Amino acid sequence: MDDKLLAMYLEHASTDGAIAILFVKKNMQQSAEKWVDIISCERYEASEDKLHFRFVEYGLYERTLKPNYPPKSEFTNNGKFDERSYYTAVRAITWGNYSACFNSKNQFIANDISRK
Repeated sequence: MDDKLLAMYLEHASTDGAIAILFVKKNMQQSAEKWVDIISCERYEASEDKLHFRFVEYGLYERTLKPNYPPKSEFTNNGKFDERSYYTAVRAITWGNYSACFNSKNQFIANDISRK
């Protein structure tokens, strides 16, 4: 796992945009198996709930290319699977994967976008 990519992802994961993606994935069934591109969002600052938004505007894109993830065996030590590290690595790879950016930008240019 690329430590630089992981550090960049962990910094990104606490941003409003990253939390808005979680909101969309949790609440919008049509986002399953799609890339989510947050166009604009605004959270309620006074709310203790991180997923409490005033609004979220987003685009959904088909996943035509998928990242290559490491085997789970790379995250197994002495027969014990480190689930948290594995899924953090998978999220970092997904976030940093060039194909995700490439797909989103090309589909946006081609007006293959659905905004909510």
